[in-house]
Amino acid sequence: MKYLTLRHTSQSAVSLPVIGFGAMGISEFYGATDDEQAREALAYALDHGVTHFDTADCYQFGDNERWLGQALSGTPRGSYLVASKAGIVRDRHDPAARGICIDANYIQRQLEQSLANLNTDYLDLFYIHRLPPQATESELTALAGRLAELKAQGMVRAIGLSEPRLSWLQFIHQRCPVSVVQSEFSLLERTVERNGVLDWCREQQIAFVAYSPLCRGLLTEGFQLPSDSADFRRALPRFSPHNLEHNQALAAQLAAVARRHGMTLPALAIAWLIGQGVAVIPGMRKAQRVEEALSALACNLTPQMLEELEALLSAHPVQGLRYAPQAMRAFGFDSERG
Repeated sequence: MKYLTLRHTSQSAVSLPVIGFGAMGISEFYGATDDEQAREALAYALDHGVTHFDTADCYQFGDNERWLGQALSGTPRGSYLVASKAGIVRDRHDPAARGICIDANYIQRQLEQSLANLNTDYLDLFYIHRLPPQATESELTALAGRLAELKAQGMVRAIGLSEPRLSWLQFIHQRCPVSVVQSEFSLLERTVERNGVLDWCREQQIAFVAYSPLCRGLLTEGFQLPSDSADFRRALPRFSPHNLEHNQALAAQLAAVARRHGMTLPALAIAWLIGQGVAVIPGMRKAQRVEEALSALACNLTPQMLEELEALLSAHPVQGLRYAPQAMRAFGFDSERG
């Protein structure tokens, strides 16, 4: 396993495996999950050096945290890293509803609940899940102050931000050093390369974690959108019938490149990200997914292969926004393209 070093932590530097375990899909968003298979995947991950587990307080209203806490209950706490997030507000009576709250007291209460759900007395990584598009400097200052207090109290080892604007990241980092940024990043979703966030993280030695590194399944072999009406991808423009046809054809071309070089498409996609110096947290509902991700560590992407990928992606860019327009506005992503 390869590792990134998290700086600005509460004690010694934290070594973060470049391949982590994305737990979100075990509880919701991608249809039904087989609990036994999910537990087998977690056990397989631990046995093969995948010791970074990522969840959030809003995934199935805390049920994902509780599942993860129970699944890890027999594992010595110091042998794994657990990350969770707070800031997205949901309503059990309206699962599609979304809000954002960064009030300092609310964030602390949610952290305390996450610790109870996960059956631990500290988080290795604690992210603010989203920041309100109209956040004021006074709100961000209060948030940064509370985050610094939580780290000083030992409740969290490292502070992270999920999907921040560059200006927000810079503002908060000045007041409470940020150890890690998490955003969507993949061969088919590269906004962080255009908005300055990735470059600034590199300059400041802030670790970067890519979620949805397989573009929500598009970068898997022979992807077909499940018929399950509970699969939230059906509401994403990138998966609308017209866009999906184009995007599947693009994925097939990428898969052909991978095969010519003796790789699978998921391994290629994850190896490309690791080559950018970032960590990844693919969804891991089955042991097979863990195995696919780990195979990326053995992939060697030559300069010629990278040029071939860039030429293909430039000629046939992905189609469709990553969220529906309403969600893009709510999360402050409305200035993004494609």
